[in-house]
Amino acid sequence: SFKIYRETREELWAQRARNSRERIQSWNEQGSKWNFEHKLKLIEAEEAYSNGDFRSAHDLYNKAVLSAKQHKFIIDEALANELAAKFHLAIGNNSISLEYFIEAHEKYYEWNAFAKVKSLYASIQEKFRGTSTIVERIPGMGSTSAETETVAFSNFE
Repeated sequence: SFKIYRETREELWAQRARNSRERIQSWNEQGSKWNFEHKLKLIEAEEAYSNGDFRSAHDLYNKAVLSAKQHKFIIDEALANELAAKFHLAIGNNSISLEYFIEAHEKYYEWNAFAKVKSLYASIQEKFRGTSTIVERIPGMGSTSAETETVAFSNFE
């Protein structure tokens, strides 16, 4: 809902997101920290981003990634990395964004979400076309094994 709020600035979407945050915060406080901490941090990151508090957003995305990783929620770790990547790309931190995109790609691959892997790979190539950066650690592209390939992104725009 915060993404829609950022795009439309319609308060309805911000309120829906805040309601969701409050529910997840309640579940987190009731003893389900293992299941909800990373989700709460991710929603808080999105809220901070929506409110223009970029420092807090950066910190909260990192906390969401770390919590999901610690609690072994691979898909949520992938999502937190992807959203952090989009945040950093939107505010012009391209090199940081690329690192988050690569990590998201790896986690989606680890989770066997191959359609998402392919989609994210195409998105990374499009967004980082033209850079002289050689990106390593992109698993599975062009093969069915988990071997790592080196992918050069050229033509950053």
